[in-house]
Amino acid sequence: MSLIAALLLVSLTPHVFADWASSFVVYDGGSYTVTDTEIPADQIGKKIGKVTRYSDREGTYRGNFSNTFAKGTPYYAIQGVSAQEQIAVKGPDGRYWAAVNAGQYPSPDVWTSPLFWVGLIVAVLAIMFAAVWWASPKKTS
Repeated sequence: MSLIAALLLVSLTPHVFADWASSFVVYDGGSYTVTDTEIPADQIGKKIGKVTRYSDREGTYRGNFSNTFAKGTPYYAIQGVSAQEQIAVKGPDGRYWAAVNAGQYPSPDVWTSPLFWVGLIVAVLAIMFAAVWWASPKKTS
């Protein structure tokens, strides 16, 4: 039993503990590399989104994700620039930084998620337990 528990704990730990090579945010399915180019406040358009998840661990996450900026950090359109090319990210210091579209962000794959496999195993075991319980003869008083 302790061997199973140990294997389960090992399988749930992240496989990679390295940091990404660059700062980025994910907006509308695209990965945007944050540059050191400051955007003047008078060129900032409307708010178009915000960071919904932060992590400094490599991996593939859902939503408007960032490896640098905290959850809640807003994204803005830049006047005269398509959001498909570039957006502005408001830093904690109140300044706006250009983030350039680097392509499509990879979607998380359910088949490689340890949580999926643990859930599947638990569901199969629960079904097997229920089937054995219902199939066993019942004692009546």
